[in-house]
Amino acid sequence: MRLLSLLLCGSLLSPATLPALHAALEFEATEIVVKPSEPGQKKLEAVFRFKNTGTEAVTITEVHSGCGCTVPESPKAAVAPGESGTIPVTYAAGERQGRQTQPIHVTTSDGTEFELRLVAELPARISFAPRMLLFTKGSPEPKLATLTFGDDTPVTVVEVVSKSADFELAEPFKLEGDVLKLPLRYVGVATAQGRGVVSIRTRGKSGAEHTDLLYLRHQP
Repeated sequence: MRLLSLLLCGSLLSPATLPALHAALEFEATEIVVKPSEPGQKKLEAVFRFKNTGTEAVTITEVHSGCGCTVPESPKAAVAPGESGTIPVTYAAGERQGRQTQPIHVTTSDGTEFELRLVAELPARISFAPRMLLFTKGSPEPKLATLTFGDDTPVTVVEVVSKSADFELAEPFKLEGDVLKLPLRYVGVATAQGRGVVSIRTRGKSGAEHTDLLYLRHQP
């Protein structure tokens, strides 16, 4: 009877019957959207918050993004059960415009992988309507390109230059508020293919200068 009792006790204490230890990292959000808080802001920041909801400590072994513009900071210490932590991220917007999505890859000591997403909603500095003007069959009628400035306004037009002798301004450009109107025409050979660009150099309210290109094409 005593032997049977010992065997029963041993079976009750065997590893198979003990509660399994596991790490379980949970993020409050796997996607964060950030926007500039003021015109011309180039540095944006976000914080991904997490908690270890498991029964074993976990360490974040690697955090990296696919672009040098996005720099995440990896926690150094292990996260005990019930503890929380953060992954701060800095995003350098540079000259990017519109919606930008940057993935951030996280690996933990138990082999679990996460993909976080930092979404930057950036204002469009400039939009073209259209970005390329198409002329056909040597038509002398001018065509109009409209540029609308949406950030760092008002702007000053420093220079507008056609880089091809086949295209020219039909009349002086007009800047009306934050809208620049460029009437252009084709003056090359009617039977020839033609390609060109117009360089538009502007200065924003902040003093920053930008050079944008309008594309031109002639098709006989």
